[in-house]
Amino acid sequence: MEGISLPGAFVVTTRPEEKNGPVSCGDLDVINYPVTELVRLPVDWDAIRNFHPDVLIFTSEYSASIACPLVKKFSNAEIISIGNATAKSLLKCGIRSQVPEVRASAGVVSLIKQRSWGGKRFALFSSAKSNMIIRDFLISGGYDFRFFPLYDAIAKDLSGLPGLLARAGCLGIVFTSSQEAEIVLGNSYIAELLKTRGLKTYAIGTVTARTMEAFGFAATEPRGNSNLKELICKIAENNA
Repeated sequence: MEGISLPGAFVVTTRPEEKNGPVSCGDLDVINYPVTELVRLPVDWDAIRNFHPDVLIFTSEYSASIACPLVKKFSNAEIISIGNATAKSLLKCGIRSQVPEVRASAGVVSLIKQRSWGGKRFALFSSAKSNMIIRDFLISGGYDFRFFPLYDAIAKDLSGLPGLLARAGCLGIVFTSSQEAEIVLGNSYIAELLKTRGLKTYAIGTVTARTMEAFGFAATEPRGNSNLKELICKIAENNA
């Protein structure tokens, strides 16, 4: 990304601290303000093993990192990662997975439709508050499946966010989940601040964009799939 010069410019991301990592691109800085905290849930690992899933689906990097040791026990299972970051998390455990062409819940659904998996048992691993597009598809399609929430996302204090958004050089905010968008845009003071300052509002995923629209905010182009780093670099290019 050499050649992109945005001295002093930055965007705010809202991803949980547990998922945070270096994503700055060129001279565009990224300041993360977590609006949720990830809390691991008790999991009945025996129930998962006794279910004997044929297809395991992971909708986040964090869920993959939690279940990595278990996945090794299903060496013959098909493994699906919602995006590249999730796939890399599994690869750290020596597990290869399939990534759909469209790195989103809709892409996972399309991938399942393309395969002859009618008699397979599906295990879905994600957050308790993740969008239920994949789950609802499996239910409506009559698939034999179980949903295993591995963690929950709890809303955090937003008192420091307005000051960050009001700083000189702030281009806008990037929501990495629909829950994050709902928490932030549901705060009337912050929502008004975004409007009055003319800040851009970016989204990871179609579901996140739809949540933003429900609060009267359009997702600024470009939109991201599951890879935050890619989206940040596109934002840097568009604002160079």
